[in-house]
Amino acid sequence: MLKENELQDIGSLVREAEQSVKDIKDPQMKLIAFGEVLRFLLQRGGQFTKVVRKKTRKTVSIPKTRKGIKSEGTMAWLEELKSEDFFKKPKNTKEILATLEERGHHLKHSDLTWPLQQCTKRKILRRKRMESSEGGKSVWHYSNW
Repeated sequence: MLKENELQDIGSLVREAEQSVKDIKDPQMKLIAFGEVLRFLLQRGGQFTKVVRKKTRKTVSIPKTRKGIKSEGTMAWLEELKSEDFFKKPKNTKEILATLEERGHHLKHSDLTWPLQQCTKRKILRRKRMESSEGGKSVWHYSNW
C-alpha cells in the first residue's frame, strides 16, 4: 500500500503529465501522450521538461553536383546538366530530352517547356532561335549564360 507522501508525489506527477499534454487537440492522441509522459515521469521520478519544436521554413535547393544532396525533378536535372558543361554548345530540346532519357528520365517535350523557361528567366541558361540541325524550321537552342 502506498503512503500518503507517495500519493501526493503521484498526484503531482499526474498534474505535470496533464499540463504537458494540454495543448494536444486530438483526444486519442492526448490520452496516449498522457500515458507515455506519466510512465516516463514515474520511471524518472518527476521533472519532465516539455520539448518545444520551433517551426522552421523549409527551403529546397538544387545541388551543384551529383555528389551533394540529391534533388529530384526536371529543374534539378537541368541544373545537373549545366554543372557538367552540357550546355557549353547550344542544345535544342530534342538533344536535351535524349540526354535525360539516357540517364533514365523519360519526359515529353511539354515537360521541358516550363523548366527551360524558368532557367532562362533566372539566367541559368540562355536561349536563342537557331536553324535546326536537320534543316527546316528554326527552334530554340539553350546554352550557358
